[in-house]
Amino acid sequence: MTLERVVTRMRSDRRYRVAATLVLALAYFLAAKVGLHFGALRGNVTPVWPPTGLAIGVLIVLGPELWPGVFVGALLTNFFSPIPHAAAFGMALGNTGEALVGAALCRRVDREDFSLDGVRHLTTFCLASAVAAVISATVGVMSLHFSGVVSAGASWQVWRVWWVGDALGALAVGVPIIVAARTPSRGHTPIVEKVAFAVALVVTTALVFNGSIDRPYLLFPILIWAALRFGARGAGAATLVIYGIAVERTTKGFGPFATGSATRSLWSLGRLSGRGGSDRD
Repeated sequence: MTLERVVTRMRSDRRYRVAATLVLALAYFLAAKVGLHFGALRGNVTPVWPPTGLAIGVLIVLGPELWPGVFVGALLTNFFSPIPHAAAFGMALGNTGEALVGAALCRRVDREDFSLDGVRHLTTFCLASAVAAVISATVGVMSLHFSGVVSAGASWQVWRVWWVGDALGALAVGVPIIVAARTPSRGHTPIVEKVAFAVALVVTTALVFNGSIDRPYLLFPILIWAALRFGARGAGAATLVIYGIAVERTTKGFGPFATGSATRSLWSLGRLSGRGGSDRD
């Protein structure tokens, strides 16, 4: 079933829309568990938050009508944790607002075909993700503070880690989702080249983030190869693979960004995308 038929079916069939909402809620919950697995501060705040990219990407592609899936998935993530229920509810509201605002800002540029095919769309997505992350971080930290989980003195530290995690999650996960859904395939590529590219991508990324080669810029030729030979889809998929390997290796204490605890190391990893700052404990 094509993307256009899925969207049409959702808008005309309530049962189909409910099913899609439930799938999004489950996907959000699972993506959140992945993010929390890599280390977090008090209040389940982590510098790795893939659900942001999942939520914004899906709401752009399938429409804002699926926002309840984001809310349910975000609420379930924290509801059964030690966090007070009031804080979990506030955090879910912030996550939902983040997804709605991020998607709305992008859809204002091109409502029906926001595909990241061009500098204008890509710039809009980056800015929208940064703005949307402010909403989630602000509402979330306020919820944690007024629930007694985070002190006033620690609020700024937690806010920065939250914002970085959401902004990077939006770029690393949201971009591949939108590209895969909205960008046409480049056509046939020889299987030998696909295999060679996959091997080069995984091996180079593993060497860089294992600490064997302290030269992160060696990943740039791989991304250029992906863009030129496999188009936007290939570049998006390559970015997601690099992100996943980088996070996994860094949290295990390997590579140029491993500086101590998992949270502190992942904060340092954010500098690779130009969102640095002082290291955090």
